[in-house]
Amino acid sequence: MGRITAVIFDMDGLMVDTERMSREFRRQAMEERGIPFRDLIHLVMGRNDREVRAVYREQYGEDYPYDEIRDGIRRRWREYLSDHPVPVKPGLFPLLDCLRDHGIPMAVATSTSRASASRTLEQGGIAPYLSAMVFGDMVERSKPEPDIFLLAARLLGAEPAGCLVLEDSPNGILAAHRAGMMPVMIPDLAVPTPELEKILYGRFDRLDQVIMLIEGRNSP
Repeated sequence: MGRITAVIFDMDGLMVDTERMSREFRRQAMEERGIPFRDLIHLVMGRNDREVRAVYREQYGEDYPYDEIRDGIRRRWREYLSDHPVPVKPGLFPLLDCLRDHGIPMAVATSTSRASASRTLEQGGIAPYLSAMVFGDMVERSKPEPDIFLLAARLLGAEPAGCLVLEDSPNGILAAHRAGMMPVMIPDLAVPTPELEKILYGRFDRLDQVIMLIEGRNSP
């Protein structure tokens, strides 16, 4: 196989440790309205806002106050980030520095909306590393469809076969595979099934462990 010419990152649960906190903020927002909380992370991980809305209304009924709950989660995030740094995942910045030093362009491809994700990327000091940012509201179909990764590759000017994709969710891994890219999983709340393992290009516990893969593939 050839060199890695671009790296595309997921955001939530991969670059930033947000999945657990978002789940807690959702529980608080739902209980505030007297709605019993059920953890649906396995159904919504990696999906965009439109599809997450559909899942919650399917599970709770059409009267589920999706917009109000979502706004309550966003408010809690803003309050948290006003007093705390963005919770970046271990090894993120050593990996970003390595890619920058090797001249490998980077993009984020997150199912989170621009309104939420861009603030996190800027405040966390991640945005300056990125040559492209693709958000969930920029594509019609979310992961596990390949659209978001294909758009990111196009914005980077990279061929899909040369793109390494770093993901924590099964839907993201499937999307990267369907895009003809190299999917690497750094598990967070979900671990790969035996079926998913078969399509992984690699699996690591921390982001900075990917540096060995980059340097091994792109060495002269």
